[in-house]
Amino acid sequence: MSAFTAAFASTWSRAAALALVCAAAAPAWAQDPAAAPAAPPAAAPVRYALGAGTALHVRVYKDPDTVASGLSHDHAIASTTHSGSVTWTVGDPAACKLEITVPVAGLDPDPDALRSKVGLPGVIEASARAEIKEHMLDTEQLNAKAFPNITFASTSCSGSGEAITVAGKLSIRGKTKDVSVKMKVKADASGFSASGSLPIKATDFGFQPFSALLGALKNKNDMTLVVNLVGKPG
Repeated sequence: MSAFTAAFASTWSRAAALALVCAAAAPAWAQDPAAAPAAPPAAAPVRYALGAGTALHVRVYKDPDTVASGLSHDHAIASTTHSGSVTWTVGDPAACKLEITVPVAGLDPDPDALRSKVGLPGVIEASARAEIKEHMLDTEQLNAKAFPNITFASTSCSGSGEAITVAGKLSIRGKTKDVSVKMKVKADASGFSASGSLPIKATDFGFQPFSALLGALKNKNDMTLVVNLVGKPG
């Protein structure tokens, strides 16, 4: 072997060895880019129509400090004709959208089943229930002719897991108030459910609590809105 050939072979051997060392020291991702795990696809938003199983009611409390409080009782007012929808992205509550409409004319005061469910004693006669509804829809109360619907539209959702705070705008009797409610939310491809309750005041929405007999009998300003939502994709 000539001197030139021997020098070339030696140089080639050193270069090959260096290449092998570099290859061994390189990180795995540099050797095989395909080995890096792919990011999971983002969940798609699902729209759920609120339907069977959705239940909304308002608890109205008598004022126990009035002279004729013994002649009155607490009420449970059920919504019978509500509608609405929820758009929800699993794992991303901030992308939520919730809309509910409750026709005031469909409010039903003190149905037997609801009173029993919430633990209110006694049964209210049909004639008394009709009188309660008449007062409730009157111009001094919900003023159903001028303001036929109660509505809620979400503005944001926050939280994690099943514990979600839903903020939005609640409109009653033509007055809109920013509210937030803590809810327990479950959602998947087959359905959506959420439950929670919200304290509200009559005076926040432009009307005074019902009163009679020159104030000897009246309701408290504080009420509770109870929400149980059930929806199916669609």
